[in-house]
Amino acid sequence: MRILIAPDKFKGTMSGSEVGEVIGNVLGDHECRIFPVADGGDGTAEIIGNALGGAWVKSQVRGPLGDMVDAGFFLISDDCGGGGTAVIEMNLASGLAAAQGKRLDPWAASTYGTGELIIEARNFGVDRIVLGIGGSATNDGGAGMAQALGGRFFNDQGLEIDEIPERLMEIEQIFPEIRLDLPEIIVACDVRNPLLGKDGSTRVYGEQKGIIQTDMERHEARLLRFADLV
Repeated sequence: MRILIAPDKFKGTMSGSEVGEVIGNVLGDHECRIFPVADGGDGTAEIIGNALGGAWVKSQVRGPLGDMVDAGFFLISDDCGGGGTAVIEMNLASGLAAAQGKRLDPWAASTYGTGELIIEARNFGVDRIVLGIGGSATNDGGAGMAQALGGRFFNDQGLEIDEIPERLMEIEQIFPEIRLDLPEIIVACDVRNPLLGKDGSTRVYGEQKGIIQTDMERHEARLLRFADLV
């Protein structure tokens, strides 16, 4: 019998490839082919990159908690002579995996490193970036990414704020120095949650990023404040 094994990861335990190998070993008497799948989270870049013959580009970027982490992205060439596609996985730069087992800090965790990967991919001259946004350890509304891309934040006294997202509530003005010469960015995810509200990012995903119930309203207010400014 021919069997197609197409598993997603078992979050926090095994990758899709590892799950497939285990199942394949159990079904050893049959002809098995393993094709892992992903939902925009862990393993997305690897699965797309390997399926399309991409090359892995190594990088070191700022992790969600400020330490440098090993990350990277897949570069997929364009057979028609274009700049190709970069596949970036937020989880590798700003995710739970990049937190390296440290205690999560949702007040300080930043998407800055994902912004750094976007810049690196842009410098390769790609035509588009596929950005998988699952598995992040952050709840900063993308403020860290914006900072990495050149955004500058100022308080009500006109003083620049570098501590993002810790001081997100103090921002009164965003100076639009964000790079506008970016390639097309396609977000890869399997949900359509809004930013705010009962189905928003804080209330649905906050606990897995370390937000405790008594802090939910404060985190929601912080995102609302940033959304109003943007």
